[in-house]
Amino acid sequence: MEGRIVEAEVFDKLLAEQVDPNNSVELRETISLFIDEIWLEAKKVHIESIL
Repeated sequence: MEGRIVEAEVFDKLLAEQVDPNNSVELRETISLFIDEIWLEAKKVHIESIL
């Protein structure tokens, strides 16, 4: 699954936002988006594995 996340450029998209580590609200929002993206990809992988 890690490879699929890398292929989907999830990390690159989040890094492109250039989050200010001193801005805790922005950092939390970015982490939340990242987790959401991981869950979406995990669901796809799981569904594909049972088909």
